Amino acid sequence: MKTAVCLLALINVAHLLAQTQQHSLSGAVLDAETNFPLANANVFIDKSLMGSATDSSGLFHLHNVQPGTYDLVASMIGYETQKREIIITSDSKTQIVFKLRPILLQGPEVVVTAEHEKQWQRDLEKFTALLLSTTQNVKETKILNPQVLVFSENQEGQFEAAAQAPLLIENQALGYKLDFVLEDFVATAQNLSYSGSTKFEELTPKSDEQNEKWQKNRRKAYLGSLRHFLAIVGSTPPRIDAKLKEEGFEVFSFKHVWERENMRAAEPVNWRTFSRRGKTPDEILLSFPDYLGVKYLNEHEERNFLIQYHIEGDPRPQESWLKLEQGPVKIDRLGRYQSDAALTKFGYWAWERLADMLPFEYKP
Repeated sequence: MKTAVCLLALINVAHLLAQTQQHSLSGAVLDAETNFPLANANVFIDKSLMGSATDSSGLFHLHNVQPGTYDLVASMIGYETQKREIIITSDSKTQIVFKLRPILLQGPEVVVTAEHEKQWQRDLEKFTALLLSTTQNVKETKILNPQVLVFSENQEGQFEAAAQAPLLIENQALGYKLDFVLEDFVATAQNLSYSGSTKFEELTPKSDEQNEKWQKNRRKAYLGSLRHFLAIVGSTPPRIDAKLKEEGFEVFSFKHVWERENMRAAEPVNWRTFSRRGKTPDEILLSFPDYLGVKYLNEHEERNFLIQYHIEGDPRPQESWLKLEQGPVKIDRLGRYQSDAALTKFGYWAWERLADMLPFEYKP
């Protein structure tokens, strides 16, 4: 009996080690023109807590990286940011060399007047509302270094923003500090398009009450989110449809944007309509024509959402819809997907932005 118990324990330990097998990632960051090493460059896995600064020899090391597909980012003030997709396997030894190109940060000379300062403040307020959104969490979220931002707007009303350094964002609602490398930001009266890379850092709670508040807010931000939905889609079939229903999701398919109003009367579709398994068991592809509508029944819209989009009436269950821009999108079992440009969000998920973002490591 003792032998059997010990053998069972060893099997369980081996299984646990296989599940938690982790990997170290290393490399260097160099100047593309001189090949000299760049010290204090930031290297991080996008949308995660994992990152490191290069040493005096331009070398970096990231430890305890679990197998998976990631976007690895290298950034430094005065240089173009680079992003590489990397695949970590349990037996791989990954080394990456970044060669960053210098850029000229000096912009056109601007005569600073009182009116110019007022306009910049107005632009900052507009940018903050667009980037962070107007959700409840925005009240406790702020950009710590707004002075690095430059704004412009043309006669057609196209509003653009650029940053000469990563934006430092402190989110006291969720308990994170974000280093956000803004890559592109364009807003019109109808559309908002922005891209960037995010490194998270957990803040230290000042009390048990604050920690409890952060845990509660993180869970609320996760539930009903796109990542919550995709994590279920990436789980093991055939329970996907039942799990979506259990956790409050209904999914619909429609061809034209104006048809989304019919979601309330349409019959939900099953997971095979919008996802399929890839070449390996861990490869899941989000794949559907036209638009995919998603309702989250367990939580209603915030009042600020109704106000911003001039929607009359009482809050309803949250409604969002998706469009694939570049064909099928690969997701993993944690609901992660690599390319923001490949998946366009509309509705509630489009309204929830940086102030509601969680790192990949978060699990409810």
